[in-house]
Formats: sequence, C-alpha cells, structure tokens
Amino acid sequence: MKSGKLIERENASLGVAVGRGAKGFLVLAALAVVGVLVACADERTVEVPVDRPVIQTVEVEVVVEVEKEVVREVQVEVPVAVEREIVREVQVEVPLEVVKEVVREVQVEVPVVVEKEVVREVRVEVPVERTVEVLVERTVEVPVEVEADHDDHMEETGHEELIGRLLVTDGLEAHLSVIDLETDSVESGIFDIAGPNARIYPSLNHRYAFVLARGPEGGDDRIHIFDGGVYNEPHGDHFDLVTDPVSRHPLEIVEEWPVHSVNSNGWTTIFADTNGHALLFDEESLERSGGDYEPTVLKAGIQHGTAFAITDEHVVMSVSNPLCTEFIPGTWDCLPLGAVVSDLDGEIVYDTASESCTFLHGEAYNKHGAFFGCQEGVLFIHEDDGQFGHEILPYPAELGEPGMSAIITYYWHPSSDNFFGIGNRRESGQAGVWLVDPVNREIREIFPDPSAAFAFSNDGETFFILADDGVLRAFDSHDGELIESVQVLEPFERVWGSPSPAMSVAGEWLFLSDPYSGRVLGVHLEHMEIEEEWELGGAPANLTFVGVGVDDHHDDEHAHEDEHDHEAEADHEDHDDHMEETGHDELIGRLLVTDGVEALLSVIDLSTDGVESGIFDVAGPNATLYSSVTHRYGIALARGPESGDDRIHIFDGGVFYVPHGDHFDLVTEPVSRHSLEIVEEWPVHSVNSHGWTAVFADTNGHVVLIDEEGLASSGGDYEPIVLEAGIQHGTGFVISDEHVIMSVNNPLCTEFIPSGDCLPLGVEVRTFDDEVVYDAAKDSCPSLHGEAHNAHGAVFGCRFVGVLSVHAHDGHYEHELIPYPEDMADELALGLFYGHHDSENFFAPATLFPDGQCCDLGGVWLVDVENGEMREVFPDPSVAAAFSSDGATFYMLANDGVLRALDSHDGELVETMQLIDPFETVFGSPSPSMIVVGEWLFLADPNSGHVLGVHLEHMEIEEEWDLGGAPANLTFVGVGVDDHHDDEHAHEDDH
Repeated sequence: MKSGKLIERENASLGVAVGRGAKGFLVLAALAVVGVLVACADERTVEVPVDRPVIQTVEVEVVVEVEKEVVREVQVEVPVAVEREIVREVQVEVPLEVVKEVVREVQVEVPVVVEKEVVREVRVEVPVERTVEVLVERTVEVPVEVEADHDDHMEETGHEELIGRLLVTDGLEAHLSVIDLETDSVESGIFDIAGPNARIYPSLNHRYAFVLARGPEGGDDRIHIFDGGVYNEPHGDHFDLVTDPVSRHPLEIVEEWPVHSVNSNGWTTIFADTNGHALLFDEESLERSGGDYEPTVLKAGIQHGTAFAITDEHVVMSVSNPLCTEFIPGTWDCLPLGAVVSDLDGEIVYDTASESCTFLHGEAYNKHGAFFGCQEGVLFIHEDDGQFGHEILPYPAELGEPGMSAIITYYWHPSSDNFFGIGNRRESGQAGVWLVDPVNREIREIFPDPSAAFAFSNDGETFFILADDGVLRAFDSHDGELIESVQVLEPFERVWGSPSPAMSVAGEWLFLSDPYSGRVLGVHLEHMEIEEEWELGGAPANLTFVGVGVDDHHDDEHAHEDEHDHEAEADHEDHDDHMEETGHDELIGRLLVTDGVEALLSVIDLSTDGVESGIFDVAGPNATLYSSVTHRYGIALARGPESGDDRIHIFDGGVFYVPHGDHFDLVTEPVSRHSLEIVEEWPVHSVNSHGWTAVFADTNGHVVLIDEEGLASSGGDYEPIVLEAGIQHGTGFVISDEHVIMSVNNPLCTEFIPSGDCLPLGVEVRTFDDEVVYDAAKDSCPSLHGEAHNAHGAVFGCRFVGVLSVHAHDGHYEHELIPYPEDMADELALGLFYGHHDSENFFAPATLFPDGQCCDLGGVWLVDVENGEMREVFPDPSVAAAFSSDGATFYMLANDGVLRALDSHDGELVETMQLIDPFETVFGSPSPSMIVVGEWLFLADPNSGHVLGVHLEHMEIEEEWDLGGAPANLTFVGVGVDDHHDDEHAHEDDH
C-alpha cells in the first residue's frame, strides 16, 4: 500500500489517502506541508454538523512540535456524514494562530472506529496564518480500524481488487466447491458434477467456468457450465458490478472424453476426444440464450486432439490418424498427425502436411502463432496478411534420442514471446521444463526436476513452477532465469490418475490446491508469501477464478492426465487502449443526422469535428433517428416514396467498449451500415427500456423488439422478436424484464390510416410469448396517442379524457386515469410526452381542438402522476424538447428560437437563451429537433443547415457544424453518456 500525498502551498493542510490492507484495515496516509512561523495555540473544540450522523464521534489529536513553542492540542469532534452507508468525506478546519516560530513537524493520530461502514476519505485541513514560508514535508500513516461491510461497488479488498470466487473440483468426489474471496467463506461440495477430478477453466471474461467431467460409464461425461455471479454490466458510460450467487448454467453438454479448453480470439474452444468434436462457445451468446444456446461444432475426427481459434474466423485443429477407429486413451494410434486450419464452417484453408508432425500432443498459442508438440519437433503455424505458413523447430540433442523424446505439454501467455513445455522421454517419463523461443528458434532446459503445476503471472513476465519438492519457483519468462523460490507445500509424490496440486493466477495472487491436506492456499506474488488459507476438506484438485479484477490475457489449463496446460488471448478488435478526454466532456462518438428534404444521413465526429454530409442513403427524407440502449447503434426509421419502400435502417456508430478482464477497452471504427435491414411499413418511433429497443410499425401493428447484444453477435442473421398488436397508429415497449406494454387496436381500423379509427383504445401488458397478463380497461382511453415512461411506470395520452397511468405494484399492474381540467376537457389533448427515468414528472405539448375542430398547437403541460394532477407551465407551442441527462431539467425550444430550461420538479423557468432565429412550423416540413447527451445539447436546424452544440453548464453555443441541406433529426452514438431515456421525436411532427 503506497501512502498518498497532497501538497498545499497556500496553507498548511493534511491530505489523506485511503486504502485497504489485506486484513480489513484502512490505512490513511497524510502529508503535512507547512510554511509558517508559529506561536502557542489554545485548546479548542470544533463541531462539524452533518446530514445523517450515524457513526460515533471521531476525535483527532493534532500535536504540532515547534522550535520554541508548542501548540498544545486541538480536539475536533466530527459526527460523520454517511451517504448510503459510505463515508464519502470528512473535512475539519482547525485555525491556528502563528507568530514567530518554525513548525518542524506535524504528527496526526486519528484512530477511527466505524461500525459496519466503509470509510472512503477523511480530510483534515489546518490553515495557518504565516509571515515566513518554510516548506517541510512529513508523511504520517494513520491506521483506521473498520468492522467490515461491503457496498455494491468495486471497493478495494485484501485480494488487490479481485472480486469473485474460486471454484474448486475435488480429486476423489464428484463435487464442486466455492470460495468467496470477499467474505473468505467456503461452501464445500455445494454442486454435484458428473465425475471426480474434473478439469475446470474460466471463460474469456471470467464470468463462467467450464467443468469437464468424466462420468463412471460411457455416455456419462459432461461439460458443465457455472455462472460465477460476479461480472460488470454496461450502464451508459460506465459499468455496474453485479454480485449474484454462483449458479449452474442451464446449458449442459453431453460429449465423451472432454479433455481441455482454450480461450482465444473471442472463442472458448473445448475438444472432446471420443467423437473428435471441437466446440466453440461465444460468451455473449451463452449469456443471452441460456439453455437454448448452441455452440459451433467442428468435426476433427476421433483422436486425443486439440483445437482453438487462431484468428477471429479460423480454427486450427489437429488431424486424426486413420488408424484410430475407436478412441482408446493413451494409445499411440489415437495421437494426431499434424494440424490444419479451417474456417468456422469447417472448410480447410491450410494443411501443414500431416506426415511432418507425428504423434502430436500439446499446444501453445501467442502473438507469433500456434505451436504443437510432435515427435519431430515443435510445429509452428503462423499467419501473415491472411496467408498461413508453417515450419518445424527441431528439438535439441539434450532432450534425448530423436523419436524417443518430445515436449508434449505447453504453457503460454500471449504477451510473452516465449513459452514453456514439459519434456517427455518414452523410457523414463518426465524430462524437465524447457523454454521455447520461437523468435530465435531456440529450445533449452530451464529446470530439470519433475514438476506438478505451472502458471504464468498475469502480465506474462514470470513463469511459476511447483515441483514435487513443494517449492514454488519463479522464472523470468524472457530468459528462463530463476528469480525467487518459496516452500509452499510439503514434498509429495504424484501417482498417475490420482489428484495432484494445481494452481491458477489471478491478478497479484497465485491460488494453489493441495489435495493432500484438503486446503487451498493464496500466495501473494508481490511478497511470495502464503497470505490466505482455506480448509475445504476432501481432495481439492483443480481450480479457477471467476469474477472481476483480473486483466487476463490467458487462462491456465490443467493437464490432460496431469500433462496439458494452455493459455490464450482474445484480441479481435481494433481498439485504442484508453478513453482520451475530448472537448465534449469525455463524449467520444458521433452525431448521426438525417436530412429533412433528401433521403440522406450525415455524420459528425465529435472527437475531430469532421463532417461527412450525406454519406449514407436512407429509404426516405426526414427519417427519424434513435440510439440503441448503450448508444452503439443508430436506428433510422425511414418512409419511402411508395408502399413497401419503408425501412428500419441500423447504423453501427463504431465507438463502443469491449470487456477485457477487469476493465473495458475502447473500440473506435468508422460508422458503418449494419447488414440487418428490416422491412416494415410506417415505422413510427422507437423506445429503449429494460435492455430492449422496441420499434412500432403502424401498418401491420408490429412491435419489433431488438436485443443489442444479439444484433452485435449475429449480424445480418439476427431475428428480432415481433409481437402482433393489430393495425393501428400505436405504441409498444418493454415495461419490465418480462413484459411488454402495447396499445390495443380499434376493431374499426381494418386498413391503416394515420388518424381517426386507427388510434388505439387503451393498452395491455403481455409476456414475450404474447400472453396477455393485464388489460388496462380498453374503453377507458379512446383515441390513445403519445406515451412516455419513468422509473415508476408509463403514461399515455387519451383524447378529451385525460392521461392513462400504468404502473406495477407488488408484482401486479395497476392503472388510473388522470382527467384533464374540467374547463379544458373538450378542447385539450396531450398527444406527445417526454419522460426520464429519474424524473417524477412528465411534460407534454398540448394539441387544442377549439369548438371540436382540429387542430391548434397549445402550450406545454406538466403531468404529476404521483399527485394525480396536471398544469400548464408554458403557454406557447414548443417544437423540440429534451430532458437533461440527470432528469432534473427540462429543455424546450419554441418558435421564437429561445431555448428555455424548466425545473422538472415544479416546472418553474430556470434559464433562457436565444438559440436560433424565430421560425414558423409548417406541417410536413422539417423543423428543429434536439437531444441531450451528458452536458451537451445538440440541435439540428433545418433552416440554416447547421447543427449546434450547446454546453449546458454555460448555456452557450460552443460548437457549430455546417452540414448544408436541411438537417432535421439526430442522435448520438458512442460512449460517455449515462442515459436512462431516449427523447422521442414526433410522428409526423406531432406524435
């Protein structure tokens, strides 16, 4: 733990940094920088009031030693404010009078006892009046004892920010145990599996564990999958930590003799010997599809073989020996003959000439290529500009007699040029550990003795070997030199077929199973000391880490029959390593803008201010634009010139995060048209909620539900869920994780006409399987038009009647009607709503029907669902509106060109600015539209051909882009926004 430092030159201060040690203590490090002449200060007490004092008084003694005078004592009583049971900050001001002495040292002791809280920061500020400035730096460490409790964020732990579990299989019993690294709790044998001594491997992002278990009889073997329950979930511009119990995934695969697993290039590949099947798993699809997921299966033929993804689109597989007609483990005839490269459809694109590599066993993979152990040497397959090649690296004479010796098990890390292999001689067995240097084409022995377990450090710089003498040795992966060693186990004797120790590295920790003592040990690699120990009982054999906090480029593989170990890397995106700050407050992405007159879409890059006008064609002009849930995709709803020409276009904004161990890397690619294009007539609007994008198409009354992850993984083959609502000018969106709310069509609407009888009659709630679970009284809401939702529920406009509110209560749905004011009921309709997840109130522009005749535009109304009332907050028509990102402010643009900011809690006017020149709204012609992203409001102005960027903190135009034409609708695609809502653009500009 490094001490933090804070230097203030204008006054004397104590800057305090907080960290957690391995045993649950917080360490505060303070640095006093004092430039003063001091005289005596009297003892005094300072009271610091707080909002919600829930922690006992903290007494701070500040003793200041001086050359001739001593400041006797300052006692500060600090009732500490807590926000959601987390101490965020404590500030204490202690004024000291100063006359003529130089402060040589300031010592501060702050013992703080906290019950069930987590102290984030304690800051003590000591302003001192001075006449002469003398800077003296001192570092003071202040221990703060805390009774442990955990909040739901990724706080520091004794395992260096590893948050997750160890899953451990038993060597003698068909059980799996769980160790929670946060609580140190052990659940021994909590899950049954098909057989004992099962191998276990993590998925690419360490969310899942694959357990390869061999049962007692033929056909009993299984590939079990367990969800570790700890993972990061994307949420706008950040990721929230999910912590659920470990659970068994519903997908369970029957494959005989599954031997090992390799993570590489976005795939987890498991090889099953008996049928020679290579099963490729995509982690995102595994999460999304659950028990219905079907892995890609390639058939390599019966063999004790191997396979893994060598590129995003290619798999390298060993080649079966024609003499192996029935799989018998350990027979020479069932060892492969060379390897081939195939595409994901199984078509071979490269053959390594099988006869050059006999009795293949063991593989490695790093940035240079793929490697396999053969009787003749190490087979090296490489790829250059899409072309594959291969060569054989001959074994050194020191290994043994040619044809009688080989390196048959490999360990690697993608960041290491070198990899390591276990030598084998037919007559004597294991023959030391060898370093393979593919760059210099060298192979040399680094350790001669029999060894049981192996692993790379997280960064690939160090290679660890546990030998039979119980000593853990660390070797430099660059030159194979021994760096350090430590005795971690008693010497042991391995017996083939019986469990032996295994180890797995995660972050700065090496976890070691000891089947002889029934324990799992945690070795802190910085200190090379055992700092954790868990008693499981039984014979813990194989283990892996599942969770977050490890930037893993590889996955240690436990041996096939205690001999195979594999690691591999997924690096399949062109990405930048860090989120650079931009002029748009860390908004990184693009604006997509459709033209109001031409069937074109333009792109503005917010990082470069580059403009590409009309770069994409769309089906028709004035197409409405929406973002997907995480803002990766832009969805354009375009109406073509003829019936059948309407389209739902999807554009990949090209800026998004990809998970990478304990963090997420930023991908930046050009905007592109997604290969999926949906033909639906009269698509009117889109709503994002509960992880789904719902597009409603009027002519057929289809609710099209799009899952963003499926869209990303399946490309043009993706098939959205489509629910039938019936012909109507309607709406539908996901109201909970399991239910969709949609409008109900009027039976009189037999052919779509966007008004009159084709306006819906109320709403109903359905499951994703189309079962109606709640009917919100269809006859209570005639001529329904307009909707919005927030954290509590949804609202819908009902002509001449009021606003229909639907919400869930104790697992059941309820609805109520908020009537229009009596003096306006016959002339008022609210048919377009704006809502925000975090705003209690909704806003709605009014449509007026004077004397029952259609239509005049009215003012803007606030709808307060909680109190069952509504009131006008602005009398004039508004043509564009949007909530602030936090939902606290509602912005609207009127025909006078003035942007007005209203307080969303009470509708009071907060601020105004003249944004554009006054203009007229003409039905059917493009009018301005706007969106809010982070601290920015972006406005499309079709009258000037410009898009404007307003920084909301200053309420000033700080960006302006000239697109030409008539920019009408726009959306943001990229990262840097935590959005709970999506402003809806009007249907026919009136919604």
